[in-house]
Formats: sequence, C-alpha cells, structure tokens
Amino acid sequence: MAIELPARAPVDRYHALVAGKGGKKYLIFDPTDPYTPFGDLRGDLQDTYALLISEAGGELIHTPLAEPEANQLSRTGHFTLAPDGSIAGEIVESRSGDHALHERASLANTNQQQRTERLENRLSRSLKGFMLEKVDVQQLDRTEKTLISCSG
Repeated sequence: MAIELPARAPVDRYHALVAGKGGKKYLIFDPTDPYTPFGDLRGDLQDTYALLISEAGGELIHTPLAEPEANQLSRTGHFTLAPDGSIAGEIVESRSGDHALHERASLANTNQQQRTERLENRLSRSLKGFMLEKVDVQQLDRTEKTLISCSG
C-alpha cells in the first residue's frame, strides 16, 4: 500500500519513500506486517518493483533499498574471568531492520523458558559449555525501537 504525503511532510524519518511520475511523494508500507515499523519495508519488499495505483492511473515504481545502518545486529559481551577459570558476564544483542523483524516474529508467541532456550542455543554456537541465568527482551512490541536482548 502507499499513502500520498503532503508536500511539506517531513520525509527524513521514513525509509520507504518513492516519488511518482507527477512528483508526488508516497510512503510505501505493508499493512499485513506487524513486525516492521511504519515507514520501513522488510527486506524482501525492498529494491524491487511494485504497481502504484492512484487517481491518475497506474505506474510501475521501484521500491527503495534501506541503508545498511537501518538493518543491523550488534552483539556485545562483558565477561569476568574468576580465579577458578569460570567466566561470568552479560551479552547484549541489539537488532534493527530485518534482524529485529525475524527475531520479533520468532519471540512473539513464546514464554520466558522458550526465549531462554532459543538464546542459549544460538549463543552456544560461539560459547561452549555455558548456561544462561537470565534473559531480558526489551521493546519486543515497539517495532519503531531497536530490539534488545540481554543475557547473563
């Protein structure tokens, strides 16, 4: 779907903008996608073609490709090595764009135990022989915000 934007509408906060033949600006979005923020497009709808239909008729448009900064996964760990050789610490993941979309979709209908198991499985590919004591997922329902997972 597309919404025609007023001529003076602020456009710097939206990634999914296109200009029609007549110079009008349109905001493209998928109303069936609950995990992508309004003003963005998920990856498989970016950099492709779509049919824009307006009062003036139809035209083929090229959908925008978001900048790499809009689609990131960052994982940071802070650890302490104890004298007995054990390690304790915290891992924080920040996700935006499609990284956040896929994680939100997979976590949306899970309970705390399932979330912990999911994160433990993913992290076990990088860290062997560890156990998560707690998991905190922040901003799961706020698609306009970065999705943050804290594990310890």
